[in-house]
Amino acid sequence: MFAAFAGADLPAILETLAADVDWVFEGPAAIAYAGRFKGVDGVVSFLTAMIGTLDRPVFVQESILAEGDKVVNTGRFSGTVKATGKAFECACAHVLTLRDGKITQFLDFADTAQIAAAYTAG
Repeated sequence: MFAAFAGADLPAILETLAADVDWVFEGPAAIAYAGRFKGVDGVVSFLTAMIGTLDRPVFVQESILAEGDKVVNTGRFSGTVKATGKAFECACAHVLTLRDGKITQFLDFADTAQIAAAYTAG
């Protein structure tokens, strides 16, 4: 999935998801893609909001750990908010839960204060 993200390959990203996936990016309303998204259509909404509001979003993977049905991925996330021209770069972590090789839950943790500041004009 992370290779698909790097290549902006939406069909490949969606192929990794369970139909009932629960996708969560906790953060303030200033971040266009913050919230809880249910199902594949919800993930499409998340990705549309992210891609539609960020110029050059990049995730650089630093480590990956797996145990049982959990995978934890850490790295750095950066981008520039199209509306404000403000850039951000912060640490982030993803916690994925898998079932039958598909992602059933995706929890995204990042420095949301820094990201929200980039979305805020002025």
